[in-house]
Amino acid sequence: TAANPAPDWPPNDQAYTGGKLWNLDMLKVRGAWEAGLDGDVYVYNGKPVRADGDGNAIPVKVAIIDTGLFGTGTTDTVQHEDLDYGNITPGYNFIAGTEGNAPDAHGHGTFVAGLIAAQVNNSTGVAGAMPKVTLVPEKVFDTGSASTEDVISAIYHATDVMHVDVINMSLGGEYNESSLEIACNHAVAEDVLVVASAGNDGVSTPNYPAAYDSVVGVASVNSNEVRSTWSQYGKSVFVTAPGESVTSTYNEGADSYLTASGTSFSGPEVAALAAMCKSVYPDIDQDIFKQFLIDTSKDLGATGYDDYYGWGLVDFTAMAQAVLQSQVLPWYTLDFDVSDSDGHALEGESVVLTAAEDISWEANSEADEPYGAGQLDEGAVVEPETDGSYRLHKGSYHYTVSA
Repeated sequence: TAANPAPDWPPNDQAYTGGKLWNLDMLKVRGAWEAGLDGDVYVYNGKPVRADGDGNAIPVKVAIIDTGLFGTGTTDTVQHEDLDYGNITPGYNFIAGTEGNAPDAHGHGTFVAGLIAAQVNNSTGVAGAMPKVTLVPEKVFDTGSASTEDVISAIYHATDVMHVDVINMSLGGEYNESSLEIACNHAVAEDVLVVASAGNDGVSTPNYPAAYDSVVGVASVNSNEVRSTWSQYGKSVFVTAPGESVTSTYNEGADSYLTASGTSFSGPEVAALAAMCKSVYPDIDQDIFKQFLIDTSKDLGATGYDDYYGWGLVDFTAMAQAVLQSQVLPWYTLDFDVSDSDGHALEGESVVLTAAEDISWEANSEADEPYGAGQLDEGAVVEPETDGSYRLHKGSYHYTVSA
């Protein structure tokens, strides 16, 4: 299968080699990169899966509704060394009332931007989870708090004017404003994936917009996969990502970085995951994205959904496999390692794999590895390859382990 070139792993960025980017390891970003998913539009059979009428790739755009982004103001003379300004398109400055002008006097928005799309393998600074996406900063506050009206306007502007694919909101509050929910619902209706931070008060009080049914709310865990004590719980939590003592770009100069904590910084990692999905599956909507999150996140806390971790810790590798298999990879290879609960290999155990449904496929002579038509009836046993692996067409399968 043709895919985008994978960024080298491990990244040579200074913060990673210095042990400060542990969040990338916890998120299992490596598997996504090695599958060719770094935010650039996925290429299959020589064609981008997101393309205009001339066949040119349409970049994935992520709106950051926040304090702006360092280096994007019309009077800014310095840009950050670890951000690609060729992949940044400023939206609207709702403080100044100006288009294409989003200076960051606070640093919060610049921190968020680096978590999503800081450059990778440039021997400098940090590394973002999806470095090839296009960032669209929508500026709604400088310091303190943003007005709900400006946040609502930014959602509509990002959706209807900038035509973004993903919206990240590392902000929120206890007041449930119906017009804010309507704006979020509008974005979702336009197939924008909307992500928001769960909040940092450490209580169960709903934090909006994260608590809306249409939004993916994100809680925080520390480096031990344990809920951050200040992370909101309850209705505001759908999934979890690392947000405690993470390192990213900052606004105090071209080479400024900061280590900080908050669900403001776990949310952008899930926004990056959403952008990865859009790079492969352009038509994915919020409901499908949520189901993928349920299916691929690592369960933490009580079994299944719980108030503290939601559906669990997001997993970039598992999500990459799921979205690729659902969209562009008709065939994939599966290996089984049979082991006990301590990870010790079990001798003499075998796996029997059967089709859980009727699975059929048409011939494709234009694929990178051409294949003929075929069919598996429900219950049919799948025979392994000579090396013991299984070559499977996308579908549902059952497996059993026996002596």
